[in-house]
Amino acid sequence: MVYFGMNILLGIFLTLRDIKIIPSDIKSYPLIILYIQLLEVVAFHFIYIVTNKDQKLFIPVIHYIFPVLMFIIIWFFFTLLHYKTPSSGEMNRYMRPYTAFSFIFYLLFYTSLSFKYINQYHNSIKSNVTERPKKGMYWLSGIIASKIFSFLMILIVAFTSPKTGDVFYLLNFTSSSLLFCFMVYHILERNYQFLVPASNNAILAPTGHIIHGYKQDIEQVTIINKKTFEDYFRDHKPYLNTDLKITDIASTFSTNRSYLSKFINEIYGMSFSQYINNWRVHEVKQLSSLDENSSESIEELSRMAGFGSVRSYWRAVKNNP
Repeated sequence: MVYFGMNILLGIFLTLRDIKIIPSDIKSYPLIILYIQLLEVVAFHFIYIVTNKDQKLFIPVIHYIFPVLMFIIIWFFFTLLHYKTPSSGEMNRYMRPYTAFSFIFYLLFYTSLSFKYINQYHNSIKSNVTERPKKGMYWLSGIIASKIFSFLMILIVAFTSPKTGDVFYLLNFTSSSLLFCFMVYHILERNYQFLVPASNNAILAPTGHIIHGYKQDIEQVTIINKKTFEDYFRDHKPYLNTDLKITDIASTFSTNRSYLSKFINEIYGMSFSQYINNWRVHEVKQLSSLDENSSESIEELSRMAGFGSVRSYWRAVKNNP
């Protein structure tokens, strides 16, 4: 939302300047350059949030400080240059190459950095077999590809169009707006899966605390670990009970619903009902692969797997593809 809002403000400013509603002051160059740089930082910030395995919300502050420092330095030298060279044409001749270079550098740098995090994300998803991930963010790769395409288009325009600046801003604004709509669509469709910093030896202590990296000599009767939890579901299949409640599982492990819900949320990144439905969807697949069930409808198979109705099954499939 911040990214799109910044694009809107930049587009409004440039439009009002072009139609002479606001004066075409060349002193706005440093501000435009700052905006261009921050747009790329904000775009990378979004990708960082959804792909980093530590679930951090903030990137190193230097990513924001550096453009601001550059803005101050550019503004200082720009002011000095303006006194010596008051001509708008001369100022444009000095500043346009730097503006283009700044855009190209930031686009390439943060696109490469974004690609690095997306690649690490996909590798982590693939290697984490025990999670049986059904969601990914391959659409993020599409965002990177579209940014590269926009970059190539801008380069072509820069060498062919006499109005490089106008087309440059138009392409950047249009592509950024389309990318925002693309991201919002996939977020609303829940086409994502956050990486959860969990491991096979994560445990739920009786106090409700989630502990990672515990020592193996801790009494197993006092804790719930990931392996024990999954083995119970695999062996006993409690999810086949349509009326299964979180309190039923909590009592089995001698804990309460709050602690168990916290455990599932932190280890698997989902709610109790989503976790149960994941098992049920998997059960439907297993049942449908058996020859004895070849004549059964998907509605009957979903009921056999613990779903209350076939609509619940399709809803679970949609939410957990």
